[in-house]
Amino acid sequence: MKIALIGYGKMGKEIHTLALKNNIDVVKIIDVDNYNEINNLNQCGAEVAIEFTTPTSVMKNIEHCFKQNMPIVSGTTGWYHQFKQIEDIQKKYNGKLFYASNFSIGVNLFFKMAAEISPIMKNYLSDYHVKIEETHHTQKKDKPSGTAITLSTIMASKLQLSAENINIESFRIDDIVGNHKAIFDSDIDTIILEHNAKNRRGFAIGAIEAAKFLVKKNSGIYTMNDLIQ
Repeated sequence: MKIALIGYGKMGKEIHTLALKNNIDVVKIIDVDNYNEINNLNQCGAEVAIEFTTPTSVMKNIEHCFKQNMPIVSGTTGWYHQFKQIEDIQKKYNGKLFYASNFSIGVNLFFKMAAEISPIMKNYLSDYHVKIEETHHTQKKDKPSGTAITLSTIMASKLQLSAENINIESFRIDDIVGNHKAIFDSDIDTIILEHNAKNRRGFAIGAIEAAKFLVKKNSGIYTMNDLIQ
């Protein structure tokens, strides 16, 4: 497989390292210094683009790929309030998009665990206060994290609450890759479901697996629920 990387920060570098170890060709790297080359992805022979950038640039990055019939895997968060716009652009260009708030297989198993636990706790909401805590490194742009928002949406649905009723507390601390906690707190005890990322390798593995998945699919918008059955 031949991939193009859009964005060459912490995640871009992690994916590049993992790709080289797995005989995957990184044929193009698009970053701030050569951003104009994003319009020439087909010329470099890329089969799919993997994008980790910023909430302010992700929308145009996805559209650039759609215009070139280039499948794109996006790990950028902070844009989901504009999802309808992306759906319209995808239909216009018949594009292929795989997006996720978190590509870690472990985090997505964490989501499934939260979905299993929440219906049990639904009967005890008079005793337990529900909240989510997320902690990341200080360079992370969006707050709360996309992962925390996804977790809140899952739990709210299963608890039959509005997502606004689940408070999300965000912390930014140097060198923290990513930590998420689903917390049920009462006067007598606390129940915590936690995922802690030790490094970025898990995110990179998931992004590459998503790219392998996407190149074989027809046009459409896909998520980790499609990858992890």
